[in-house]
Amino acid sequence: MTSPINPFLTGVSTWALHPLIGHVEPGRPGSSDALLFQPSARVLSLEDAITAAADHGYTMLELCHFHIDNPTNDRLEQLRLHLEAKGVRLLSLLIDDADITHETDNAAHIAWITTWIDRASRLGADTVRVIGGHSAPDTDSRARCRAAFKTLSMEAFVRGVRVRTENWFPLLCNPAELNDCLRALQGAVGLTFDFGNWGEDDKYIHLEAIAEHAEGCHAKCSYDGDIPDEADFEACIRILKRSDYSGTFTLVHAPGESVWRALAYQRSVIERIYSEA
Repeated sequence: MTSPINPFLTGVSTWALHPLIGHVEPGRPGSSDALLFQPSARVLSLEDAITAAADHGYTMLELCHFHIDNPTNDRLEQLRLHLEAKGVRLLSLLIDDADITHETDNAAHIAWITTWIDRASRLGADTVRVIGGHSAPDTDSRARCRAAFKTLSMEAFVRGVRVRTENWFPLLCNPAELNDCLRALQGAVGLTFDFGNWGEDDKYIHLEAIAEHAEGCHAKCSYDGDIPDEADFEACIRILKRSDYSGTFTLVHAPGESVWRALAYQRSVIERIYSEA
């Protein structure tokens, strides 16, 4: 496990920069040509986006797997060297597809994820984020999830990478399921705590219930047009502060017309709250 990092040093996800990057690369388990979603207008190359992030003072990055064009070993080495040259630490490769609870193609999905874990290692990433599963929780899906995570955590360990999951998708749909899964795995898998994946009236109660496991954070600020939901964003930050969280905050969302201004605002809110007595 990597050592804690001063939370004032916020990072940025390439998903927050997607309005600038635009493109998405094909490839899903069992379908090499499929896209997760449709691309939009491309303004910056991935290298340009990394450079821009560094120029705006972000020294930590999380990279969505579908933003990597042509993930050959040579290309991954190019990206690793570019990150190093810009002084940007790759906190995580976000593996945004695959279903480790798939009833029939489970092994193929695990193999696909393992390929991306190897790529994360070549990029110099600290961690990978793996989805807990698309299946609703039951005895069989829980068993498939936990067995897969044990396999993947070992594959990652031998490559110098740590696996984290997220409070996201049906299997880890509530605090009880998530906490039970992480405890059953006995520290083999960590948690990326995401502000934006749970809603409804019990959102903050649910987030409070999992905060003890947080090793990283996707600090999502929601917007109505260009207007941030400051109350929600602050409430989520304070949940982590009350739990003595001292890890990273990765900014993951910004309106398309004002990306850098929005991210600067979000960073200032985190710094203000963590500076309070």
